[in-house]
Amino acid sequence: ILINDIIINDIIEINGFVFLLTLDGFLIFDLKIEKWYHNYDFLNHHDRSIWVVKNNNNELYIGTASGVVIADFKLLNGKPNIFFKERILENSEIYDIEINNNKVYICSSDGLYNYDINDKILKLLDLNIYYNIELSDNDILASNRNLWKITNSNRKLISSNVDYFNFAGNDKICANNMHEIKIIDIKNNNEWYLDFNYLKNGIYSLDCDEDWVWFSNSDGLLFFKWSNYE
Repeated sequence: ILINDIIINDIIEINGFVFLLTLDGFLIFDLKIEKWYHNYDFLNHHDRSIWVVKNNNNELYIGTASGVVIADFKLLNGKPNIFFKERILENSEIYDIEINNNKVYICSSDGLYNYDINDKILKLLDLNIYYNIELSDNDILASNRNLWKITNSNRKLISSNVDYFNFAGNDKICANNMHEIKIIDIKNNNEWYLDFNYLKNGIYSLDCDEDWVWFSNSDGLLFFKWSNYE
């Protein structure tokens, strides 16, 4: 155990450094020399909470309670440094971020936006509030207790009772609410539940691939080979 007594909102690895997103900025661990760094000065704000971060060629898009901070990640004398560039959606809380084809898709408390990295243009796509987003070809998939497909400002309901989701292969999604996990085929809209009736505690986090689903609750981290039951 490297650290304890701290809330970790997310974890990402960038160029040999593990970034832990906390309520007090970044905790950064150098995997090569096994050294910790603490960085929050780049936020330029009293609230140091970080919810999500995406890396685009060492340009970081950092979701906070007060907008998206755009910052550069650089190594100086072998030490990780983060330099503030600008902040967008300053009056919005940010829930999730995805990047594709030089566009940043942002779930915020004021709706769903995209930000053109080259032109620096921010565009509102949908006034509805979403908490989780994934991109598939030209479609946007987003959830807000339900899972939606968003195309050209229109949206279609894919599945109900979805808190969080992730891709499990090209046309399949693993999704959960607090007490259930299901697999959704977005090509034909079929879905089936994985049987975890023996679990007494709620599901905190979920991820998956084309064979496995893994999730956490208060009992720890559990793995399940869902493809055996397809």
